[in-house]
Amino acid sequence: MRVTRGQICAERPHRAGLRWARISALQGLIALLIPMVMGAAEPADAIQRISAGQFAPAIGPRLGGETVLWIQPTADGGFVLKRGALSGGEPESVIRTRGRRGYAPRVRLIASETQVILQRALVEKLPPPQGPSEIVDLGTNRLLGDGRLERLAPAAAGVGAFSSRDFDVTRDTVIFPSGSRQATVRDFGSGGAQDRRIDGVGSNLRISGRYAAWVDSEGSGDVVVYDHQQGSEVYRVVAGTSLPGGQLDLQEDGKVAFTYQASPDKSALAWASPQAPVLHPLPVAARRHYWLKLAGDTVAFERSDGRGGELGIVPLSGPERILVRPVLTPNDAEELFDFDGTRVAWLTERCNGFEVRHSRLDELLRRPNLVRRRQCPLRLRRRPTVDRRGNLILRLSCVGFERGCTGVRFSLRTARAYRVGARRLARGTPLRVVRRSAGRDGGVRLRLEPTGRRLLRQAGPVRLKVAALIFDLETGERRRTTILVR
Repeated sequence: MRVTRGQICAERPHRAGLRWARISALQGLIALLIPMVMGAAEPADAIQRISAGQFAPAIGPRLGGETVLWIQPTADGGFVLKRGALSGGEPESVIRTRGRRGYAPRVRLIASETQVILQRALVEKLPPPQGPSEIVDLGTNRLLGDGRLERLAPAAAGVGAFSSRDFDVTRDTVIFPSGSRQATVRDFGSGGAQDRRIDGVGSNLRISGRYAAWVDSEGSGDVVVYDHQQGSEVYRVVAGTSLPGGQLDLQEDGKVAFTYQASPDKSALAWASPQAPVLHPLPVAARRHYWLKLAGDTVAFERSDGRGGELGIVPLSGPERILVRPVLTPNDAEELFDFDGTRVAWLTERCNGFEVRHSRLDELLRRPNLVRRRQCPLRLRRRPTVDRRGNLILRLSCVGFERGCTGVRFSLRTARAYRVGARRLARGTPLRVVRRSAGRDGGVRLRLEPTGRRLLRQAGPVRLKVAALIFDLETGERRRTTILVR
């Protein structure tokens, strides 16, 4: 169909009106979408991240009012207690303690809005599989306003001491061990009120309001809830429901949440209350390890089955929700996260060290932080070298582990093709390690089979793929990298 010039001219005003109408509608749509986009972007910045140092063991974090606290080790084998504001800014160093040669520091930390309590110990360093043979317990201490530590309880005796966190705080009231199967409740806000002594306590002491709780450590594994103001037991969950040395937490109305043995090698979560003093299983998956916090009728938990940890919540009425994955989980009873009912704080491991992170619970529920666990590369402190005998010297970096980590089970392969004499080594050819020994400057000396030694002695650069198991007293991980020799 042919269109005349007059028809075109007649349609132009109509088309211009349509164009302006479309532009106005588009502007209205943009104005509507901008707040939605801005609101959707908020959770990305809702997680606060604070460096917790390069080396293990980082301990914490703990929520204390408007602050978050954690422990990070120092170069001399001691530790520093760090504190940062939830609103952001540079964290401060609260106290420092020096280490002792041949021992690694171990610290347990709790905090309330007004109090900070620590249990300290030194663990003798011995290479696996011997493990730590001696624990020097340094007692339970309260942090004072001037940075000094006030001794609350003497050091426990014996190698088995310091096996669980046997102290707790609620506002100004602290519970701590004061003798064999004895605990003391002390109120620092009462202006000098007398201590309350509790006899017959077990392990994992907890306190909230007028109630205290523990796990009966005399073989039954019962969870006991006790009224420390009235001086009487309120209830217990019987029949060996909790794991020996298992986790538990308590809230002010006397409700308690705890782990119990769901199968011979896995645990799950349950709760009980003064009104219903029986085991109520929570709808969570059974795992090898659980750590938990209870606040506002909600259990926050970390769990692990040996393949990485995850952080989640489960209200007492269910169901569970996973909030963060992966997270760093401990190898003992000291949980590496905190929950106060509205905010969650946790510890995560990065390839360049550790981070304390915290966020409001409602933000994590809106947008969970679920990512795949990153495989960290093997790191070296210096470039690899070859000694006169053709041995390969690798100086390992211990970032992410305790200082003085160890490397074992080394494997090497060629990263490209080489010719050694009349023999051609294809890319990926294994070079067998026949002996491993300590080198200079904390390095590892690897003696290779004759072909590998001849390759390393040849002129020119050699590119190799290296894998090794890197471990410290607590953990180990298989790591890989590509190195360039010369």
